[in-house]
Amino acid sequence: MAPCPWAIHFVMAFNNTNGSEFIRLSPTVAWIDGLQLIPNDSGTISFAGGDGELELPEGFLPESDLPLRGVVRVSVVPNSVGPLTNLPLSVAKEGESVEGFLITLTNTNVNLNTQLFEVYVELVQEAASVGGGDVTINVNVTK
Repeated sequence: MAPCPWAIHFVMAFNNTNGSEFIRLSPTVAWIDGLQLIPNDSGTISFAGGDGELELPEGFLPESDLPLRGVVRVSVVPNSVGPLTNLPLSVAKEGESVEGFLITLTNTNVNLNTQLFEVYVELVQEAASVGGGDVTINVNVTK
């Protein structure tokens, strides 16, 4: 059967080599590994239910009324051996609401896929709203 000529075909800029999804490491940190971006293209990340190609875990949401660009920290870390010829990626954050918030990662190299990388998304907020504000300090005394 021939493909439908009016069908919409989406090409994902991300090459997810591990086929994995974001993993919630803690109440404030989510992580995904095994990503690559094709040359001169961008991939997007959103909160669950948003318009991103990759979505953060359900319930992974900021507990603050501060601007989202300020409470969401994105770190991209190379995770493969070899020369770092095409990292760091360009990272942009836009949107005022959780539903409209979008993280855009761009491979600015026009000829090469990025090397494998991992992404950490951290919600930066007051400790009191995350863990109740309690702090445990361990002290070891040697004589």
